[in-house]
Amino acid sequence: KSFAQKLQTQHPKLHGVINNAAIFSTIKLSPFWEIEPEVWDRVMAVNVRGPWLLASALLPQLRAAGDASLVNIGSDAVWMGKTGYLHYVASKAAVYGMTHAMARELGPDNIRVNTLSPGFTTTEVPRARQQSDNVPFTGCDTVKCEDTLNGAAYQIQLPTSWNGTLLIYS
Repeated sequence: KSFAQKLQTQHPKLHGVINNAAIFSTIKLSPFWEIEPEVWDRVMAVNVRGPWLLASALLPQLRAAGDASLVNIGSDAVWMGKTGYLHYVASKAAVYGMTHAMARELGPDNIRVNTLSPGFTTTEVPRARQQSDNVPFTGCDTVKCEDTLNGAAYQIQLPTSWNGTLLIYS
């Protein structure tokens, strides 16, 4: 809330917000029965609660714009069922559900809410190399962070009829 209040003084109207939060790189690959509840809660707090709180806090500025777009960043891990990352997969699946519900609630206010689902994205954050012996690591194609940002910026410009949609980018 304090971030939104500080932002409101300089930007009383927001036409677009890219809502990206994730713990991924630093979590240990583990079969779901080995995930510690504290780790599960931390992933959910950042990956689900964080975007919800930010959207809620910035809602006055989005409404003030009269025509706005909120883009939540999802993950293609949901569709792949990424082995060893149930906590991450479940959190990003929640982002999709949150997007659909927000789209229905905010559509009457002329606020579009959509999800961008990038592929495996390279970042400067070092990846955790720890993994359970029960989970094999598999390679995958990568997307650069700037490509994800460009895709999200494109989604902000989507027509008003695109609300609650999912754009898969890989």
